[in-house]
Amino acid sequence: MAGKYQYHKHEDLSKRLICPRCAEFLTYADIEIFPACPYCDCRLERNPELEDFILQPLVERWANQYAPVTGRSRGRGRDSI
Repeated sequence: MAGKYQYHKHEDLSKRLICPRCAEFLTYADIEIFPACPYCDCRLERNPELEDFILQPLVERWANQYAPVTGRSRGRGRDSI
């Protein structure tokens, strides 16, 4: 099933939403702050696809912060007491 919105992979490796009306590239912050496209005022329908786009940077930061680090213990093991 194809999504309602189209995206562009930017050169800095971030994903940008393409506004369906004016074709401007929108970042997750643009959509999180404004209920519509800040360039043409096109109202963007909130759906799971759009929510995933908005939350993706937050989830990636969280995953990178809490990903297991190789070669280091994250907590005290039984042997360190």
